[in-house]
Amino acid sequence: MVRPARRELLGRLIRNARLARGIGVGELATRLGVSRYTVMNLERGHKAVGSDTLVDALLELGLLSNAADAALRGLDAD
Repeated sequence: MVRPARRELLGRLIRNARLARGIGVGELATRLGVSRYTVMNLERGHKAVGSDTLVDALLELGLLSNAADAALRGLDAD
C-alpha cells in the first residue's frame, strides 16, 4: 500500500514526465488501457487507482530503472 503523500508525489512525477514527453492524457490512457479519468486520478494521487496501473504508468513513461523493469516483467511471467 502506498501512503497518501507518496501517491501524490508519484502522481506529480507521472504528470510531469507525461507533459515533458508531449503525451496527452488520452494518449497515455490508451497506452495503459484505462480511461482518461483513471489517468487524471493517478496524477492526482487518488488511492482508487490500482498499483498495477501505477506501475504500468511508471514503466510506460520510463520512470523505472531497467533492473526494476526486468524484475517486474519476470514477476509477470510467474
